[in-house]
Amino acid sequence: MGKRMAIFASGAGSNARRLMQHGCRSSYYEVVLVLTDRLASGVQLHAKEFSVPVEQLQWKDTTPNVILEILARYKVDFIVLAGFLRCIPKGVVDNFSQRIVNLHPSLLPKYGGKGMFGRNVHRAVFNAQEAQTGITIHYVSEKYDEGPIIKQVAVNISPDDDVDAIELKVRHLESQHFVNTVEDVCKNTL
Repeated sequence: MGKRMAIFASGAGSNARRLMQHGCRSSYYEVVLVLTDRLASGVQLHAKEFSVPVEQLQWKDTTPNVILEILARYKVDFIVLAGFLRCIPKGVVDNFSQRIVNLHPSLLPKYGGKGMFGRNVHRAVFNAQEAQTGITIHYVSEKYDEGPIIKQVAVNISPDDDVDAIELKVRHLESQHFVNTVEDVCKNTL
């Protein structure tokens, strides 16, 4: 029997959609819940497409116990952060130790931490004139982007690449590696 997965997402949900789509045919995980902190987010439309229940929380008023109660209601045993822009509370991290995975759009520890997401990361990489960028898939700790690394994949940046080109390269890596890496974690092969 596979993992019962919750996806936490804040935005458009392209990576969440890929996880849901793959989960329909995976024997290693099933997406049973999408949790979002936004009233109107693209991930809600994707969840509806795949008949996955959505819970929307006002994050500033949410306690770890509220989150844990929701996760228990859906019998969640694994969490994936796919574009979720909030820090996971210690009580949730402690209860799901080594069972929360995040995707970050840089080669951590570079360009991680609060406020470092999406185009903010790509802009910082561009401004620093980095020769490489990439993705990091890691376990979540109580601090932003500091949990143990599961996998990193790098891509070269050419001198002609602007922020948009960097973002496209990173998104391509995400689409190639994120779902398979999450499934490997669920299979306990990583």
